Amino acid sequence: MWIGGITAAVLLGYGVAQVGGPGNSSLSSNTTSFGGLPGSGYYTEADLGEVDFSVLTEAQKKKVLDDINRAMCTCGCNLTLAQCVATDSTCPLRNSNIERIRSLVRQESG
Repeated sequence: MWIGGITAAVLLGYGVAQVGGPGNSSLSSNTTSFGGLPGSGYYTEADLGEVDFSVLTEAQKKKVLDDINRAMCTCGCNLTLAQCVATDSTCPLRNSNIERIRSLVRQESG
């Protein structure tokens, strides 16, 4: 019986680790599970209010969003560029990351 209890605890721990536990931004209602890194959410323009994506076509917007959901913040936090801007207001590079995303939007819009 105690083996069953241990097994249940291990499986519960594994399940929590897979979704990142309480407060994980990937569980936010503004993120979707497609396209992003495993276990991270896919951050959309709704999560990135600091950036104006309205100048882009849907295809251009998808390309930029895909790029920033793959690119990593360079502060060493192991967050994607989109995740950093959307969730980490304490990152010392957050403002430069916002500018990086704005620059990508400008480049993509031509």
